[in-house]
Formats: sequence, structure tokens, C-alpha cells
Amino acid sequence: MKAYNETWVENLANKLSFIEWFKKGLISQAELEKCNEEVAEDFYDPNWFIKIGLFLFTGIAISFSSGIFLALLGVGSDNITMGVFLVIFSVLAVIVLEHFIKRNKLYRSGIDNALLYSAIGFLFTGILSFFNFDLIDYLYPLLFLVMLIPALIRYADPLVSFGAFVSFFFFIFLFSNTFSWGKTLLPFIMMTLSAAAYFISKSQKKIIYYADAQFVIETMALAVFYLSGNYFVVREANALLNNQSPSVEIPFSVIFWIFTFLVPFIYLYLGARKKQRNAIIMGLLGIGFSVFTYRSYYSVMPIEWALTVGGAILIGVSVFCIKYFKTPKFNLSSEAEELGKLQKLETILVAQAFQTKTSDDTFKFGGGDAGGAGADGKY
Repeated sequence: MKAYNETWVENLANKLSFIEWFKKGLISQAELEKCNEEVAEDFYDPNWFIKIGLFLFTGIAISFSSGIFLALLGVGSDNITMGVFLVIFSVLAVIVLEHFIKRNKLYRSGIDNALLYSAIGFLFTGILSFFNFDLIDYLYPLLFLVMLIPALIRYADPLVSFGAFVSFFFFIFLFSNTFSWGKTLLPFIMMTLSAAAYFISKSQKKIIYYADAQFVIETMALAVFYLSGNYFVVREANALLNNQSPSVEIPFSVIFWIFTFLVPFIYLYLGARKKQRNAIIMGLLGIGFSVFTYRSYYSVMPIEWALTVGGAILIGVSVFCIKYFKTPKFNLSSEAEELGKLQKLETILVAQAFQTKTSDDTFKFGGGDAGGAGADGKY
């Protein structure tokens, strides 16, 4: 089910946590080296510049090779034939991807990412070619979602999880618009499903292999939940769906105004209480978007003054909070803490602290002239 060595993925996450401990002075250099020995992994792990370069190079190589092959065969005008070759390219990309992961021990190195995304793109385009790119609107995201779910389960790629989440809600959006009642209830449908996605993800047992994917889904769920009830989004979307220009007042506007300003503060409260950085960030962004929403319909001051004053206030509050919480207060700190990744670290440190060094019994008495005390007549 999983393409990458799950134990190595967990060990890699633990190593990153060890480095954070070392930077904070919680463990020494010697302890860091001992801890790293306990969590060995052998992934190919280049720096970010090399990863980006490998990703771009692999993507360009795949694009040129597949494009030239299709051009030489002259299959561009025949959708069915082109679809068959695109599906074949997708299968070949998956085979090469699996081979590189096992032989070259790749893990999000850029090469495997490019191969994965290319395989998905080839398969999606190939299937659409069989239908002459003529499907009902809501079937496009549904098809993409069906393709992404197996890829997400096997590779746990964050971008794939993002695509699956967006595809699902885009499908819900388009499908709901096919019904008159769907347009009316769309904000509530989106809020309900995004809340369900968030709580289902939070209720699942944390598996390090899927930790990044879960984080993406939970963060996107928070964003969609807020935007689905935001007054500006609901009003303008309603005008767009009903061909109204300019937009007009929407039913239950008071509820959406309360939602617009209340939810960001709920995010901040829950994020601070549960130690969830993504909720805090979404809360801060939500406050900014709430101000933008109010400013879009009610003018308090010129836009230049509003941006200047608002920016100065946000910068001042940010600097104050960073400095104030640099030393933990009220169980809060501006320093990042990945507690979920430290489950095994204390056990490892304790085991090392109590580890007894065994020694061979090589000390032998004898050889001396005074009762075999080992002096051998000399000191």
C-alpha cells in the first residue's frame, strides 16, 4: 500500500526533531549523534535547490520525450490513439517511479515528485481523450478525484492531497449548481462538508507517513469552512451564479456577517488552546479578509489610509507577539513545537541514559613475584 519505507519515513521525521532539540540546547552534539544512530534511514535527501532543479529537469525531460514521440507518430489528430499512448506513458511513468524509489531510495527528491505528477497528468488527459474532452462539468473534478485517491494512499504526497481536496469540493460546487435548491443551500453544504473533513481527519490516528497530507487537508478544511460562510464570498458567488451585476443583498445576511467576523476569533482561540499553528494562521488571515469584506461594502476611510493604518497595526501586533511569546507564557510560544513528532524521542534518550557499557573480562591477576598481585616486581 505504501511506496516508501514507512520506518525510514518515521526515522527521518524523528531526525528532524532531534535537530530541533539540538538547536534549542536540549541535547548535546554527542547525544544528537547517538540519537541519529538509533533512527537510521537511507533516503536520498538533497537540499532544496537540488530538489527544485531535479524536479524541473525531470519534468522537462518527460515533456520533451513524450511530445516528440507523439509528434513522430502523428497521433495528435486522433483522440483515441492519443489517449491510448497517454495511458501507456502514465503506466511507464509509474513503473520508472517505483523503480527509482526502490533502487535509488528517493523520497520527495524532485525526481519522484515529477514522475508522480506526470503519471497523473498523462492518465487524466488520456481518459479525457477517450471522451473527446466532452463530459458534464462536474465529472471532470470527480474523475480527477478518483485518480488522486489511490496516489494519495500510496505516496502520501502533500500536493496530491491538496488536489484531491480541491477536486472534491469543486465537484460538490458544480454538482450542487445543477439543482435550484443546491444553489440556495450551497454555502451550508460546503460548510458542513468542510467541517466534516476537518473532524474526520483530526479523529484519525496520527500516522507520520500521512502527517503532511493530513495537515494539508485540515488547513484547507479550515479555509473552505470560513470562505463558505464569508459574506463577501456568498454574496458575490450568488450574483455570479444568478447572472446579477452588480450583486444584491442576500437572504440571512446578518447570519453571514456574524459568521464572517466570529469564525476567525474562534480559530484563534482554538488554535491557541489546542496548540495548532494552522488554526492560528487561518484565524489571522480570516481577520484580514473580514476587514476586506466590510471595506468592500462600507467605506470608513480612503483605501490608502486603510491599507497604511491596517498594515502598521498588523506589523506592530506581530512584532509584539513574536517578542512577547519568545519566552513561553500561558503555555504559548512563538517557537515552533512539533510535539506529534517527538513520541519516541524521550524513550530513546532514556534508553541511552541508562544504557550500560559491557566490557570484556580481560583483566587477569598474576605475573608478579609477591603473590601474583600483578606488580611483577616493578611499578
